[in-house]
Amino acid sequence: MSAARVRGDGPFAAVGRPVAVQVSPDGTLVAVGGAPSAPRWHGFDVGERPEPHRGWYPIGVYRTADLSCAHLVTSSWEPSSIAFHPTLPLVAVGTGTYDGGWRSDGELLLLDVRTGDVVSVLDELRWVHRVAWRPDGETLDLILSTRNDGEAEREGAARFTVAVRRSDWRRAQPGMVRVGALCRRPEPAAPVPSGNAEAGDAALIVDGLCTSRGTHRVGRGAVWALRALPDGRVLAALAGLSADGPGVRAECWSAGPSPDWSVPVIGAGCQLAVAGSSVVTVPGAVDDAAALYGAGADGSAGGAAAALFGGGAPSARGAADPAGEAGAAVVSLLDVGTGLPRAELPSDGAAVLVSRSDGWFVLRGRSGSVLYRPDGTAVSTVDLRGPGLYFDVRHSPELLCVDEVDGQRCVVAVDVPDGSVRPVFPLDWGTERDGVPGGGPAVFLTDAGGPAVVQAGAVHCGFALRTGCVFVVRRAYPSGTVSWVHRADHPVTAVESDGRRVFVAFNNGDVAVLDAVTGRLHRRREVEAGGLSRIPLSLALTAVGGLVIGTLDGLLVEWRDVD
Repeated sequence: MSAARVRGDGPFAAVGRPVAVQVSPDGTLVAVGGAPSAPRWHGFDVGERPEPHRGWYPIGVYRTADLSCAHLVTSSWEPSSIAFHPTLPLVAVGTGTYDGGWRSDGELLLLDVRTGDVVSVLDELRWVHRVAWRPDGETLDLILSTRNDGEAEREGAARFTVAVRRSDWRRAQPGMVRVGALCRRPEPAAPVPSGNAEAGDAALIVDGLCTSRGTHRVGRGAVWALRALPDGRVLAALAGLSADGPGVRAECWSAGPSPDWSVPVIGAGCQLAVAGSSVVTVPGAVDDAAALYGAGADGSAGGAAAALFGGGAPSARGAADPAGEAGAAVVSLLDVGTGLPRAELPSDGAAVLVSRSDGWFVLRGRSGSVLYRPDGTAVSTVDLRGPGLYFDVRHSPELLCVDEVDGQRCVVAVDVPDGSVRPVFPLDWGTERDGVPGGGPAVFLTDAGGPAVVQAGAVHCGFALRTGCVFVVRRAYPSGTVSWVHRADHPVTAVESDGRRVFVAFNNGDVAVLDAVTGRLHRRREVEAGGLSRIPLSLALTAVGGLVIGTLDGLLVEWRDVD
């Protein structure tokens, strides 16, 4: 499988939003720390990874001559400060964050710019606000945070300055710097000037590098949804690079180097469904815990449902709108050919789309669920409990979702046109295990094994994701009988099928190809573009048999030879 076409790529696309930058002393390299789109939206979270994965925040080392990327690594925390060593091929990167209520965490990373190897050198987690090498090449000045608010109260300051002097930086080992042994000086709350760019200036520096070389920086958010049209065009929905930044409600790609049309949205474009000559677009919020975990999901017929079928009529951007901007939470029907709006539907800001292949769809929200015809006409309310567990079934002839039936999570079908809810089979297929399976992406297929749903998810045991707890399971429809189960370690982000094979994307960067009838693994391959690993979030098969992969950094990577 090879990438025949890559859309949306460009200089510095892999780092997302630049937040820390420094150019090397000789001017040949630039190190950029970035902040990507959050690996979650209000209905679906793929941010969890088993240890020892380093995290989501990219740090790239680029050649200034042509802006190509020499190395790309990730950190568990957002980069705060970057400093090139004055003589050695090393970059010091301070990372960290505050949890908003008690604790600060972070690391001091040393990145070898020749090999791309990374070492975390502090013996405990500390937010490293600033890094700066002295001219002697042996002393590294740091501004560190206290561990938590309690330590800050005892110390009389939330940050302190230390100087770390060593002659063996080139032979750095994990945890070799003992924070407790360092002589510390309280640091005032005001920021200290340094040679590194503040986050607000980082993008300007990177943009300046691009402009001087006759190009421009590409910064695109996560591609959460893809739909391929019969004529070869591809529809995509993207998040912004920050919670309140501009995302893409929907964009349409054909053969050109840029989209045929693109419709922006504040927050994130999250889901798409084709309904005749329209596309249903569901925007929402990224990193919104209240929406993500269904706060207030009591199934009451208020909000959007009440606006259509009686009761108070909230604004489409009402108080429940996580993005907090006009139009951000509106579910829209757009013309597939032009992107022009055809209809706007009420939403409480946390809608989750349930669709079927003929264009009928249901919008599930915290304040109720509504059944719609393909033209966007509301037909009836649907008795579902809130947004529910995420269960997005591609190519389904039925409106399938997960709801609670007699205290048990079940796959249910919403009948058309009366909106009645019919239990199909329990979500848990009964195999002995610790924990209960969760929801996730799925696909409906019909082949030699009969009609079936292939669903993916994870079994959580406590708070951590354990090795082997991710599953892809084929279940006969409508009996729910299990045909096969494929186990994995990393959460599944998307599932697609052509009836012979099942394509499964994982949040570690891989796409697996399984036999649809037997579940046998044909192959598993890392998603790459421009020589860099990418994280797949969405999948769509084209009319000519290609597989389009939407990535965390805004790319559409098309594989042609998927056999």
